[in-house]
Amino acid sequence: MASVRNMSDVDDAGPVRTFELPVTDRVLYGAGAAGRAREEARRMGMTRPLILASGTLATTTRVVDDLADGLGAAGVFHEVPPHVPRRTVLAVAERYREVGADGLVSLGGGSPIDCAKGVALCLSEGVDREQSLAEYRIRYRYPGPPQIPALTGRPPHHLALSTTLSGAEFTSIAGITDTERGAKDLYSADVLCPGVVILDPELAVFTPRDLWLSSGVRAIDHIVEGVYSARHTPVTDAVLLEALSILAADLLPSADEPLDLGRRGNCQVAAWMAIMHLRNVSTGLSHGLGHQLGALLGVPHGVTSCILLPHAMDFNRPVTAGRQALLAPALGVDVHGLDELGAAAAVADCIRSLLAQMGVPTRLSEIGVERSHFEAIVEEAMNDMILAGNPRAVSIVDALALLEAAY
Repeated sequence: MASVRNMSDVDDAGPVRTFELPVTDRVLYGAGAAGRAREEARRMGMTRPLILASGTLATTTRVVDDLADGLGAAGVFHEVPPHVPRRTVLAVAERYREVGADGLVSLGGGSPIDCAKGVALCLSEGVDREQSLAEYRIRYRYPGPPQIPALTGRPPHHLALSTTLSGAEFTSIAGITDTERGAKDLYSADVLCPGVVILDPELAVFTPRDLWLSSGVRAIDHIVEGVYSARHTPVTDAVLLEALSILAADLLPSADEPLDLGRRGNCQVAAWMAIMHLRNVSTGLSHGLGHQLGALLGVPHGVTSCILLPHAMDFNRPVTAGRQALLAPALGVDVHGLDELGAAAAVADCIRSLLAQMGVPTRLSEIGVERSHFEAIVEEAMNDMILAGNPRAVSIVDALALLEAAY
């Protein structure tokens, strides 16, 4: 029989690390995948789901009506404002109770998906007032640690059909805005993650070009901040770098040719790859500031990534140059003969060039942000636990300087 070594004999193997698997149970992807929604809903135990849908899809296409008919939906809600105000979450939870629904189906981008997560929390914990919902928000002040309230109930099942590249369907985190404070709060529990996700490029052809591109940049933001996260792993490196290769090749062409289902589908899979391991790596400064730009001023998260990501890379370069340089092959950047700092700078220049080709906003001044907003944005960002994942320590002065550079 083989001998078992005493752990005290192993003194050179490095620290033990933990890798947590994604909590999504099942992903269906490819053209026609949405045709399996009824089958999946029934498998999850839903016979009368409430559908939370994109307003654009609900009012300009037959997609939502057809889905509702196919699922035997108890009702449809398609008026979720961007950044998901608390009052909307409560209104939808009440609607769920009124119609006797038995599950949640979200269709669209991050807003209906995050709203459905918030509704699931309310139904799980019996929440029916804004103040009661606020009790479940994550409390944090940089540098932490966060205080994350536990859920004690059982939320309804959630099936998500995503039409953007934000990746909200693959996380257990919901961003919900307190409109009185003008701040986005985070809520998190494993049971809030959609159990089944459907990625169908036939649904994504309706996504407007600017939203497709900016949400794709959001996926690139997940990749970049994930690769240079202090918690990076060999597994996440492999997946994230391949996702970046796909987006670098297919994001812009798929925006210009929305009926190219192959490229649209590739981008959907890449966005999934970009975020599926978020439990193990962490995002950082671009996301932390971006959350509050959205809550305070209504800036879409994809647009905040278009503006903030290159500046976050610049800020973090002194401590992450080697990690940033790893992005070069996926982007097709020739770094031969450059040291790590030079290679990292070339990567950031490439991302800036991609953004210019896309024609997306790249300055805060382009989207109506004023310097007078900076202090409020930074103050709330320091209360966002996402900032804890930034690989370089961040002060209020640092964050203000980054916003100034992005102005």
